[in-house]
Amino acid sequence: MTDKENDVERFIRIRDEQLESRDPQKGIRKTHDGIASKHQRIKGGEKKVTILDMVTDVPHKLRGTLIGAGIGLIVFIVLPLFIFEEWVNTLGLASVFILAILGFIIGQAFDTRDNLRDMVDK
Repeated sequence: MTDKENDVERFIRIRDEQLESRDPQKGIRKTHDGIASKHQRIKGGEKKVTILDMVTDVPHKLRGTLIGAGIGLIVFIVLPLFIFEEWVNTLGLASVFILAILGFIIGQAFDTRDNLRDMVDK
């Protein structure tokens, strides 16, 4: 092959890579493929859907938010039993929101880690 033909092939390959990287449906297709493959494994095999499977399908962001809010709710309920002040209810309510936000941030970090791991694996 001549240099001109090599350049043409290289330009075509670069153009195809750029078009593929700009595809807005790429992430959606990846998500749907993952769900479909998981469904095929469950349906095709002997594995039954368990509560653990349902919990692991929930994104870490939502799980972290719910766990943080739950811990904050426990603090909100238990704190007035030990401290007898007017402001303790405000502190307990603030702990619910602060721990929910903290759980969301930690969950986002775990989701980002999983996304990066998936990108490196491919």
